[in-house]
Amino acid sequence: MGKEATNIVNVDKVNHNYHITVLILCFTCTVVYIYLYSSITFKSEVVSVFMKDAIDDLEVWKNKLEVLLKSQMVNQQLNERTEITRNTTVTTQNRSQNFNSTFPLLTIFTTFSSSAEKYVCRNNTIINWMSFGTTVKPIFFSDDADLLDKIKSKGWDVQRPSKTAVGIPILKYMYLDAMKKYRSKFYAYVNGDILFTQNLIDTLRFIASSSKINQTHPMLIIGQRTNAKNVSEQQASTHENIMKISKIGKLFTAWGEDYFITNANYPWHDCPEVVIGRVAYDNWLVLNANKRRHTTIDATRTLLALHQTTRKGDSEGHSHPNRDFNGNLLRKLYKKINYGAGLTSCTRKYTAINKIYNQIEILDRRGC
Repeated sequence: MGKEATNIVNVDKVNHNYHITVLILCFTCTVVYIYLYSSITFKSEVVSVFMKDAIDDLEVWKNKLEVLLKSQMVNQQLNERTEITRNTTVTTQNRSQNFNSTFPLLTIFTTFSSSAEKYVCRNNTIINWMSFGTTVKPIFFSDDADLLDKIKSKGWDVQRPSKTAVGIPILKYMYLDAMKKYRSKFYAYVNGDILFTQNLIDTLRFIASSSKINQTHPMLIIGQRTNAKNVSEQQASTHENIMKISKIGKLFTAWGEDYFITNANYPWHDCPEVVIGRVAYDNWLVLNANKRRHTTIDATRTLLALHQTTRKGDSEGHSHPNRDFNGNLLRKLYKKINYGAGLTSCTRKYTAINKIYNQIEILDRRGC
């Protein structure tokens, strides 16, 4: 019995130790579980916080990106509007500078009497100057109401001269009146018996676009005429016919100047009150322009000015009453005048045809 009792006690001890070991293991497992669970939970909370912060940051960046995109769109729209405005401004400026599209290239004016002898000649001039369409604006100055009505019926504008002397229009006021009423690139007084062709327009357009010419500087364009006797209505009917009749005509002396083309900057208000159709004023104009350093151009070689010579001949101005009016006036103002320095050959520049390129060019001249 003693041995069996001893064995039973030993078994109880073993069982007791086993239970303690199991309890310890269970406790250990519980502690490990609690640790792991708490660690995982903590980490999950940390990750959750990080995720929440990241989502919040993305939301912030999203808002910033939307603001940035909207700002870029607004800037792009503003740039597009600015470009449209700039292009519109440039187009408007180009249009305002384009005389061909809005204003005549040349305003041309003259006067003459209703002499029966000159009827064909004057009628040829009226039709010829109208042949250039809207590129040339012809104006007729006169105090003769009946003649004004007749010329107006032909399509010309008409105007009474604002100032005259010895019954003749004063040249400077014809220019000033024309410039005040009409806008164009050039203005010209021309004797009423001169016919032109297309090379009038070609020459003026070239001069107006030439980089060799200061367009804001006072400019005077003159040239020699070609005399042709008794030009008929048929001969004057087209520019081609005028060119043909000029081939049998004769170039007049460099002393004679029948047209005076200036730009709008020409200081006509400073000119003496010389009258048209009388001697001396033409050569004085060239002399004075050179002396004042204006741009003077001789267009003889590129611009045909066909003079219709009638029975009175090629020096008609010398036979008029008051033929010395201008000479007397100029002598009072300037004493001695060297009219020989006012020939067409005395201009500082001249136009010519470049034979290689068959184009108009502007060349320098030493002058007289």
